[in-house]
Amino acid sequence: MQRYSRLAIFLHWAIAALLAFQIAVGWALEDLGARGFALFQWHKSIGISILLLTFARIAIRYWKPRPAPVEGGWQGALAKAVHAGLYLFMLGAPLTGWALVSTAKVKVPTLIFGIVPLPHLPLPMSTHELAEGGHGLIAWLGIALFALHVAGALRHHVLMRDGLLWRMMPARSPLLLFALPALIALGFVLGRAILPEPAPKAAASPAKPEAVGAVEKRRPPMQRRSPTTPPTPRHRPKPTMPQRLRNPLPRRLPGRCSRAGPSAFPSATAARRSAAAFPNGRRRS
Repeated sequence: MQRYSRLAIFLHWAIAALLAFQIAVGWALEDLGARGFALFQWHKSIGISILLLTFARIAIRYWKPRPAPVEGGWQGALAKAVHAGLYLFMLGAPLTGWALVSTAKVKVPTLIFGIVPLPHLPLPMSTHELAEGGHGLIAWLGIALFALHVAGALRHHVLMRDGLLWRMMPARSPLLLFALPALIALGFVLGRAILPEPAPKAAASPAKPEAVGAVEKRRPPMQRRSPTTPPTPRHRPKPTMPQRLRNPLPRRLPGRCSRAGPSAFPSATAARRSAAAFPNGRRRS
């Protein structure tokens, strides 16, 4: 069976592994913020590399002879449509990303792998939202086409057993059959592995004075009492006992006696005087 050229095979698997890396990183870039600055530079560098490799892949496609299609009918038409869509994805995703960076409000310089400066595209600022929406849409379409391409290759190799997958291998070797597709999985795993760790959750901040005041307002009056405020009526000290209640016995009035007072019982001096005045025990009339 006729195979693709070795250069076309190399570009095929290299672009596939880089695309898997880009998909793994692109999902997390929006949530990283400033912590993902270095990773964002890697994302742009690899995106431009995919763009250049795709141009080389197109040139080799028309320069080197390629194998004839295996199927016809709607299956062949679907395969051609998926291939054309993949080429548009490999070209459109880097170009829209380049336009997205060129029309951003903050002009961050791009250095390809920290060495080669990448100039901004001369585009108006009004195209920023269009570039941003197009970049995300093309990315999702590319993921769908990527899955269709893998499903078609597995269909030919597992179900139809026509050896179509061997055309994209440099040799008919079971080791290469597992090693080359493993590069795609390795690219995805590597993209997820280099993501920075999530930011730690901020500790709970102390309550603001306004919140404390609101809580104090909701408390009953007894709980809002402070040492500096005067006591409420419920906390006032009990009044002292009046003076007359301290000495409940009435004062002795001259010439009068009270049944309940101490004057009702004469003293010893008064008894002696009465005995001296009336020796016989009688009062003189």
